[in-house]
Amino acid sequence: MQSHRVNNPPGTNTLTPRLGLATTIAIVVGGMIGSGIFRNPAAMGEVLQSPLLLIGVWVVAGVVTLFGALTNAEIAGMIPATGGQYQYFRVIYGEFIAFLYGWALFIVIQTGSIASITFVFSESFNALFPLPTLSPDVVQAWKFTLPFATIYPLENQ
Repeated sequence: MQSHRVNNPPGTNTLTPRLGLATTIAIVVGGMIGSGIFRNPAAMGEVLQSPLLLIGVWVVAGVVTLFGALTNAEIAGMIPATGGQYQYFRVIYGEFIAFLYGWALFIVIQTGSIASITFVFSESFNALFPLPTLSPDVVQAWKFTLPFATIYPLENQ
């Protein structure tokens, strides 16, 4: 792996590319597979009831993901700006859409991703080291009744 050394004039701060091919591939593969691979196949298999159909769905999803990754790579080649998708949206769609994307990423996309990873980790951790559960009385005491459902936030699934 090559080491890149950039001598910037004093008082200027610039970001320099320092990711090699192996690091970039690891980031993309980790982002694509994520922790969903540990959680999704069982639920999908229950719905599909066919191993061949399950593999077909994964292949189709992989092809769609590959198209998305190649599209992102092409845009990154055309817009060599630091800031990723925010910068791409800013150049392609304008400031307002980029602003909305930035806030959606902050409020929904990243938080949902972090929550799902935490959920999968906590399930796996609890399988290795079972944690104590709350009594049914406590679970019932902390319920929220909404017009369309009753939510039990402390209920173990």
